Amino acid sequence: MSLEERVARWPEPWLRQDLEHERKLLRRQVALRFGAQTAERTAEELERITDPERLEEIGEWSLYCETRLEFLARLGA
Repeated sequence: MSLEERVARWPEPWLRQDLEHERKLLRRQVALRFGAQTAERTAEELERITDPERLEEIGEWSLYCETRLEFLARLGA
């Protein structure tokens, strides 16, 4: 691997750490809003998401959705 390739990969650990922090925060937010069971169901889907903007969008849903079923439906769509 060239130096250029190694330098390009330096931010990866921080990005993974930031994503995990965001996922954890989002699971907590969902648990407070819709209950622990919904947060558990959400966790698996959140692990697949690697785009921070998508996680932010899902966080907004947890504020705007009226019910856990509406939130889960949006998450599954």
